[in-house]
Amino acid sequence: AADDPTYRRTDPVTGQQLQCKSCPPGTRLGAHCTSSRETDCVACGPGLFTKFWNYIPNCLRCGACSDHQRVVRPCNGTVNTVCECEAGFFWDEHFCRRHSECKPGHGVKASGTPHRDTVCKLCADGHFTDIRKTHAACVTHSACKTDEQLVLPGSRWHDNVCATCDQVTQKGTGTHISQTTTQITIAMAQTTTLRTIVTAQTSTLITIATAQTTTLITIVTAQTSTLITIVTAHTSTLITIAP
Repeated sequence: AADDPTYRRTDPVTGQQLQCKSCPPGTRLGAHCTSSRETDCVACGPGLFTKFWNYIPNCLRCGACSDHQRVVRPCNGTVNTVCECEAGFFWDEHFCRRHSECKPGHGVKASGTPHRDTVCKLCADGHFTDIRKTHAACVTHSACKTDEQLVLPGSRWHDNVCATCDQVTQKGTGTHISQTTTQITIAMAQTTTLRTIVTAQTSTLITIATAQTTTLITIVTAQTSTLITIVTAHTSTLITIAP
């Protein structure tokens, strides 16, 4: 076409200034034009491409996706391979990085994409995140059932801990908390600590370490009532549960 891009060149034989036509995308220069013939263009072979009008002697090699990338659009002679970070990763200038995990007490504000990292936010009062769900949003503290008492208030790092009177009062020959043994998982700053509560015939001592405080729960059973003392960093709470 008359409006095709051109380039200037001097004919090496005649010294004449020529206006040669460029080669279209998907081709390369085979031979320059002369005063008697047009520019000769050659199609790019497999695995090669040219994206723009050109007069280069060789087509460009198609790119390959790097680690943690997938092919979005394969190279087709006129467009290079288009890659994108695979699920769970995002592009950070020169390579794909794994999406950040939200810290305990923080939930996902905006999920990560192939082009953007995860955005986290501090959980609001009455909400928490479990350390095992570091790509989840903050969730509301669970409400105790009608037959349960609140034993340990929830924080940003763990849910409410509730118990029924049957779980903390005397039954048979021993004190029972979920039959004989109960496991409570508390989310700490970087790890999860598992405390196993082993009951005895007279009392049970529970120590739960959280990210900022240590809570001591003493459950003492008697013939008439159960006494639960919760001691935190600043306050002491006394709960008496009568059978």
